[in-house]
Amino acid sequence: MRKEIKDFVARCLVCQQTKYSTCKPSGLLQPLPIPSNVWEDISLDFITGLPLSGGYSVLLVVVDRFSKYTHLGALPSHFTAYKVAELFVNMVVYGKEPPTIATYVLGASKIAATDDLLNEREEVLSMLRKNLTKAQERMKTLADNHRRDVSFEVNSYVHVKLQPYRQSSVSGVKYNKLQKRYYGLFRVCERIGQVAYKLELPSHSKIHNVFHCSLLKPYLGPIPPDAPILPHDSVDNHPIVTPLAILNSRIISVNGQQIQQVLVQWNGLPPEDTTWENWQDLQISYNLEDKVEFDGIGNDTDSAAAVNNGSEAKINTTSTRPVRNKRLPAKFNDHLIYK
Repeated sequence: MRKEIKDFVARCLVCQQTKYSTCKPSGLLQPLPIPSNVWEDISLDFITGLPLSGGYSVLLVVVDRFSKYTHLGALPSHFTAYKVAELFVNMVVYGKEPPTIATYVLGASKIAATDDLLNEREEVLSMLRKNLTKAQERMKTLADNHRRDVSFEVNSYVHVKLQPYRQSSVSGVKYNKLQKRYYGLFRVCERIGQVAYKLELPSHSKIHNVFHCSLLKPYLGPIPPDAPILPHDSVDNHPIVTPLAILNSRIISVNGQQIQQVLVQWNGLPPEDTTWENWQDLQISYNLEDKVEFDGIGNDTDSAAAVNNGSEAKINTTSTRPVRNKRLPAKFNDHLIYK
């Protein structure tokens, strides 16, 4: 019986989408290959938010991954791709093709001083390779102690771990412990490298279809006919949760100011995840012309009505004093109340 209960819980679709994993993160560390020569492989990054100096507040940092030699270039805060490319060419490439540093063979030069100098250079480069290899192996060993190796078969089905994106005006729910953590189901089309997989996403999806194995979770059980799908829109490779309907409205006092709030039901989320949001912020972030329906009862403060004036929905509130609805606790539902 214990085995049957464990198998039933493991195959539960809701449990697979909401429960977090207590295992180590998936995917062993995959270090980058060590370059064989200087300026063969470089990294590029920006340092922003620096104090203004001569009209510049950004540094372009170009580092040779082999020798760790660094080039620094100044940029204005509102730089463009053309400016970055121009600075890179003038600072690193100098407008010419990078020279090829050939490997020196001991004794190839007839001049003793040149032979010693080039031989010393080869010894330094060889020592760099050994040190980089040693550091890389040590880093991989330490990182893999806290990771586990996983693999998924092609044509198998997995869940994808995504953090739904909400606008900054959306506060979100108060308790996130039982919120959905995984979307699915999606078929594995191809394995890319050692730790990445290409999935068969819906045709309307705007999310890149290659995921690291740490974001995937194997699906257990039969394939349901109506498997959940991804939202149509996305921001920064995360699905957008958009308003589905506005169910109610109220006015609250914040720091002495009257703030209009609306009760929003979110598209793709269960009804219990409805949240109260500021109406002004919500108007700026979303197009709500077809979602404003405030007629009816249920407001716990001032009554509100939404009128559509052209392209913008506005809230007209009365100036009467708010009246609180009196509700009995749920434990008195089965009692007879005599008035």
